[in-house]
Amino acid sequence: MNNDLLNILNELRLDESKSKLNSDGSIDYYDNINLSNMNLSHIPIKFKRVMGYFNIAFNPLTSLENSPEYVSQDFLCSNTNIKSLIGMPKKIGGSLVCGSGPLESLEGCPDVIPLNFYCSDCNITSLLYGPKYVSGRYICVNNKLQSLEGAPKFCNSDFQCSNNKLTSFEHCPSIISGIFDCSYNNIENIDYCPKKVGMSFIFVNKPKTITEKLIRSVCDIDWDVYFREGTFWWNDGDNPIHPLP
Repeated sequence: MNNDLLNILNELRLDESKSKLNSDGSIDYYDNINLSNMNLSHIPIKFKRVMGYFNIAFNPLTSLENSPEYVSQDFLCSNTNIKSLIGMPKKIGGSLVCGSGPLESLEGCPDVIPLNFYCSDCNITSLLYGPKYVSGRYICVNNKLQSLEGAPKFCNSDFQCSNNKLTSFEHCPSIISGIFDCSYNNIENIDYCPKKVGMSFIFVNKPKTITEKLIRSVCDIDWDVYFREGTFWWNDGDNPIHPLP
């Protein structure tokens, strides 16, 4: 490695002994990389493979250029200024955390997320280009979603899409193994409702026309149906209770 590259590795607090220079000038790194809170406007080294997690959160990045092609664990790019996921790894081995920023599009996202997918608190209007398969939780709350088009057909854990602008369940996963939280939207009927929810079903502020009995008539729910308002959830016809853990 030349001195310029060694100086950059040192500035990024990366260990030269864990780095391998490839013929194309890119770097393989055999440990976790934590570049969070370093005031980076760009990723100064072209990475290729990272055998660990890759954390670039809390930086004023506007692009994911120079991100690794492969990360064996989590890829974390939340609290940045990126507006799409173009340039992110083609394959990761853990969770993708890309929320809390001006992100508008999921373009560039891998098709498969082996653990959890978090894209909350952004400006996303569509789940198009998002992952087709998520092994863990799929969390897209506090966005500007008007449709669930692009969501996976099945969800192996929780699917949470609360605090958006949804008016319909259309394109919702048909089977959700964990909690389904669609509260604080504008959904007024149960058309396209999931067929199966493996844990609790949490609905919007209680519409007069939608009851637990109606929801259960189209959806097989293993746990409870909750109607949510403020900081309380309640079962249909029961007294308010505190939120679920």
